[in-house]
Amino acid sequence: MRQTFIRYLLLITVFTALAGCNTWKDEDRMTKFNDSFRAYSKHLRWGHFHEVSSLMTTAHIAPAVATIPSLKNVRITAIEPLKWLVDETRENISGNVRIDYYLEDRGVVKQISQPQVWRWFEEPGTWKLDSGLPQLK
Repeated sequence: MRQTFIRYLLLITVFTALAGCNTWKDEDRMTKFNDSFRAYSKHLRWGHFHEVSSLMTTAHIAPAVATIPSLKNVRITAIEPLKWLVDETRENISGNVRIDYYLEDRGVVKQISQPQVWRWFEEPGTWKLDSGLPQLK
């Protein structure tokens, strides 16, 4: 009976330790997501679109870079995440981002809601935007 109790206690200790490691890993991953989204927001607000493209998955980099010349007239005034949904694997985060901007030549203030998907890449341990640049016209 005593050996059974010790085995159960040992199993509980091991599972608790493993769960704690997993929680720490998730917290670290979510911290990195917040850092990535903050960098995205900062670069987008300041019009540093090449830096924004460096935060994207490879499938979206070339189209984003091709659109950069058409964004010379655009000034972002606010970026606000509306809601994030994290999937059960903690490797995909999706949601909508509200972007307020104006066109310098027209003085027109506009607002869009851009759906975004962010993907976790274990190597090199970063989040990448899998949605491309917002369509600001």
